[in-house]
Amino acid sequence: CLKASPTLTNCTFTGNFSDDGGGGMCNDLYSYPTLVNCTFTNNSAESYGGGGMYNRPGSSPYLADCTFENNSAVEDAGGGMRNYGSGPTLVDCTFTGNSAVSGGGGMLNYQSNPALTGCSFMDNSADEGGGMHNFSSSSPTLTDCTFTSNSAGSGGGMHNFSSSTPTLTDCTFTENSAEYGGGMYNENSSSSTLNDCTFTSNSADFGGGMWNGDASSSDLTGCTFTNNTAERGGGMWNGSSSSPALTGCTFMDNSCNYFGGGMFNENSSPTLSNSTFANNSAGLGGGIYNDESDPILSNCTFTSNSAEARGGGMYNGFSSPTLENCSFVSNSAEFDGGGMYNSDSSSPILTGCGLCGNSP
Repeated sequence: CLKASPTLTNCTFTGNFSDDGGGGMCNDLYSYPTLVNCTFTNNSAESYGGGGMYNRPGSSPYLADCTFENNSAVEDAGGGMRNYGSGPTLVDCTFTGNSAVSGGGGMLNYQSNPALTGCSFMDNSADEGGGMHNFSSSSPTLTDCTFTSNSAGSGGGMHNFSSSTPTLTDCTFTENSAEYGGGMYNENSSSSTLNDCTFTSNSADFGGGMWNGDASSSDLTGCTFTNNTAERGGGMWNGSSSSPALTGCTFMDNSCNYFGGGMFNENSSPTLSNSTFANNSAGLGGGIYNDESDPILSNCTFTSNSAEARGGGMYNGFSSPTLENCSFVSNSAEFDGGGMYNSDSSSPILTGCGLCGNSP
């Protein structure tokens, strides 16, 4: 382990191994190395993980234009990098093809708050968080970062757990895949803040673009969900008392086989304002499917969404959403409720809403 502040430029770390964390490099307490244009390739670690790099408490390395490729955590977490109580700064760094047995194929953050700008995560894999796994009150800040073709059991692009609260601005999630949360997974009171982020062509069984559960209430502003797919919740899946807040968001061309092409809510009550659902499709609830949920919507638009059975725009089951100044235009369903279908004692409240050209 390094316990110093060296400056390394144009260095390569290849084929190294550690059984105590940090296959390529381990930064010990209060280490502040600077790395520029360095490469970590085919390194591996067993205990404590961090195949490429392991940063221990109090260490805050600075990395610019560095590459982490094909590193692995063979028994633990953080294939490319593991941060524990650390706050590294990364600028224009790349994580490609890294893997971990448990969490964070590209990067694992445990009680850590790294800052990333212009970084990319591609083709990384893990059980939780193919690209990045944030755990135990971690609050990383990401700006202009990309997550592409990462895979995991949950959180293909990013997995947030145990009161982790990342902040993302102008980030993109594309073609990531998982069973739960193709693009992003939030659980156990983890509430992400996302500004102007894009989720495109991600896939999962539940929550193609994003999965929110267990009292996780993310805050999304100006975000776009397009062409995401799932069995339930093509764009977004919300459950278990999660109550995300969405402002100025767009759900377009998302699809699922069963419930909620754009969004699926189960025992969840999100708040949506000035948001759009267009051209989403599902078996039930092309735009939104609500099950024992009472979302609040204001100034939202549902256009050209479709359902194979019922609820082209919205399907409500045991649910009583509140809608104000919302419009349902040209939505369709095969059987009933082109604009909205209500079943099982659902009692939505609509004020100043318009329904036009829906079929049947």
